[in-house]
Amino acid sequence: MKRFFVSNLIIAALAVSAVFTSCDKNKDNDGADIDKITAKVEGGAKYDGVITKVKLVVGNHPGDDDIDGIIAMGSWGNGGFAIEFPQTLDAKYLKFIEDENEFSMDGVTYSNNNAKLRFAWIAGYDKDDKFIDYFYYGKMDENENSYTGGGYIYVDIDVNISGTVKVTESFWEENYVYEPNLKKGWNIMYFSESFVREDGKEVATKEWKTATVNGLKWYASEDFWDLFDMIDPEIEAERYGVLAGIVFDTETQIPLKNVLVSISPIGKEVFTDETGHIWIEDLELGEYTVTLTKDDYETKTEIVFIEDGKNSFTFELEPILPQEDGDDGDGTTN
Repeated sequence: MKRFFVSNLIIAALAVSAVFTSCDKNKDNDGADIDKITAKVEGGAKYDGVITKVKLVVGNHPGDDDIDGIIAMGSWGNGGFAIEFPQTLDAKYLKFIEDENEFSMDGVTYSNNNAKLRFAWIAGYDKDDKFIDYFYYGKMDENENSYTGGGYIYVDIDVNISGTVKVTESFWEENYVYEPNLKKGWNIMYFSESFVREDGKEVATKEWKTATVNGLKWYASEDFWDLFDMIDPEIEAERYGVLAGIVFDTETQIPLKNVLVSISPIGKEVFTDETGHIWIEDLELGEYTVTLTKDDYETKTEIVFIEDGKNSFTFELEPILPQEDGDDGDGTTN
């Protein structure tokens, strides 16, 4: 069964992707030696006559209205594009390294805290300047539980980023590994994410580095998830989700253990653990009915919708109040 989980961080890292079939004056990521990129895109012929210009921008996604600036213009033809990078980036576009979301986690250190940087995005537009698609590139390993992609980043001074950060919860764990060595000017930075199951936990490892990764291909898409469909069309039909939940007492807000959680229509049943958590994986995407049952509590039923990846839910159960003597439970007395 093919499964793949992607966090918001991988989307952020890969959406800035600008990669190359050839790159003039590129000396294996030696900073500002990166000059001109020419690239062929998988299935790119369908864009011939549609995309007429290519933009290198900084800011939000190229399709958004509030990009900070267009820093280079390129051309499209014969299923690919060419674009020249500016040798320097205007200081107004730069921000301190600690303010960049990808590198702002506790435990990540910088060789120079005064370094400023910015990711760049590449996208295609039509003759009326309407956004058409982003350009991504990447590869998935043969077991399809890891992905690698790359992006372009500009720094105003040499800086090394390092650190290992672990985030652990009851049923999942994320490990972040940072080791890019960035040179002044433009750099190619690679992001990879792998996913395994260890000791009953879903463990994701996410790495940022500048060491060259080979075998990546170009793709164009308006939506990030379409990228995986283009790499392997079977993935779309075989996506699965995880239901991660916790059950509380409504009155005390204390997590409840040994709550019977029933999932319909698949008929799956599990009990919450000592911390009130449940983890149900390999769920097909769609709507489910969740029924929670525990002695001395009102039974509760909720509808949930499972999307690809981890889906987190919080449930609450109402305790059944003890009846007073002579109370029939309907507000009357004998």
